[in-house]
Amino acid sequence: MPASPSDSREQILLASAADVLRPLVALLVARGVQYGTLADLTKAIFVEAAQAQVPAATGARVISRLSVATGIHRKEVKRLLALAGATRPQAGESVASEVFARWLSDRRYLGSGGRPKVLPRLAVARGPSFESLARAVSNDVHPRTILEELLRLKLVEVDADDRVTLLASGFVPASEERHLLRLLADNVRDHLAAAVSNVTGEGPKFLEQAIFADSLSEATVREIDRIAREHWTRTFQQLVPQVQALIDAEDRAGRTGRQRVRVGMYSFAQRQPEVPSEVEPEATSPPEGAPRRKQRKSG
Repeated sequence: MPASPSDSREQILLASAADVLRPLVALLVARGVQYGTLADLTKAIFVEAAQAQVPAATGARVISRLSVATGIHRKEVKRLLALAGATRPQAGESVASEVFARWLSDRRYLGSGGRPKVLPRLAVARGPSFESLARAVSNDVHPRTILEELLRLKLVEVDADDRVTLLASGFVPASEERHLLRLLADNVRDHLAAAVSNVTGEGPKFLEQAIFADSLSEATVREIDRIAREHWTRTFQQLVPQVQALIDAEDRAGRTGRQRVRVGMYSFAQRQPEVPSEVEPEATSPPEGAPRRKQRKSG
């Protein structure tokens, strides 16, 4: 729910953070990452951020200050600081990933050439089954629940004879997806860092603008996307040679530095939620440069 004008500063900040997190959490759920893994990672990142902002201190004062700044218990702060690479903890294994890993490594579930066997879904009198595999990993989660999770992740399939086949060779993104995830992290990180810097007022004001419009047809949205892609192509073709010329000039002058830069553009569209006809949309003035149109009620 959007923050209202009467909300506190923290409530407004958390409402904004929730909007930023929703797409990321949706991706994590879609790829089988569970809450506990993200929670552990978030704690480590909180400590990392506090280290960068809390005044220098020594000894136990560091732990106490970080604990106060983050709300994380002192023992947990101490543990995170003691870990090598505390800000990059390894993803914890879900039950589904443990079942997946055992299927690939346990000789009882491997056939000739070390390939995973096709398993009957239910336990049989003798021989391995998906049910026995799942129960060997956990008695707390029903095998059907684990199978449904693996099906959702498109890691297995069930045929007409109720046999389960493993489709992938690793519980990790394919090479193409790994590349896309790296691009996602780099682009969104820098975009968000620019926006946050503009809000906090720390450092220079970065270019971080967008135009938007609503109550549009799908055909219009497709045409806007086509126009945006054409603009990016022209921008790319003009910008790259200019940036390269600046880099070449620095090389000729023998100048080096520690600065980096990223320039990007994005477009996004989705179906708007229905607004009850008796509710008047909040009257707002679009930012300078945004297309203007009369607010309309649905229904």
